[in-house]
Amino acid sequence: DHAKLGAAFGRELKKLGERTGCPVRSAIHGSFVDLGLRLRAGQQAKELDIISRCCETLAAAGGSVLLCPNWAGENGEDFDKLYIEFLREAAGHAQGFQVALGLEHIPRSKYRNTAVLVYELVERVNRENVGVYYDIANGLYANEDNAASARCVAPRVNQFHVKDYNK
Repeated sequence: DHAKLGAAFGRELKKLGERTGCPVRSAIHGSFVDLGLRLRAGQQAKELDIISRCCETLAAAGGSVLLCPNWAGENGEDFDKLYIEFLREAAGHAQGFQVALGLEHIPRSKYRNTAVLVYELVERVNRENVGVYYDIANGLYANEDNAASARCVAPRVNQFHVKDYNK
C-alpha cells in the first residue's frame, strides 16, 4: 500500500514493535518484483519515489535493511544497465535514511536468479549500502552449493534469511 508509506507510518510500526516486543529491523519492498519492465517503460522517477518512501518508512520504524526481491518474469538484454543505473540512484536515496538495500536471489526469476548472479550485479552497482540479501533456502531450492555461494557473496551480504525448507 504505497499510499501509507512515509515517516508517520514508520512511527506507527515502531510503536507496534515496541508494544509487541518484535522490533522492526528490516522490511520487504514487495513491488520491487519485475522492476526492469517498469524501468524500461520510463518509470524511473516513480520507482525512485516508492523506494525512497519505503526507506523513509523503514528508518522511522527503526529498521535498516530493505529487502528487494530480485524476481523478474523475463530477462531483458537492457536489464543490467537499467538496474545498475536505478540502484545507484536508489542507493543515494536510501543512504539519506541510513538504510541499506539488500537484493535477494529468487530461483524462479528469469533475471539474475542465483546468489552469485545477484552478487555480480551488486558489485557492478558499486555502492556501499547495496548488498546481497542471502537466502539459504532459495539456494537449496535451486540445488546450489550453499557453502560455495555463501563464501562468494559473503563480502557483500547485508542481511540473510535462515528458514525451514524440506529438502
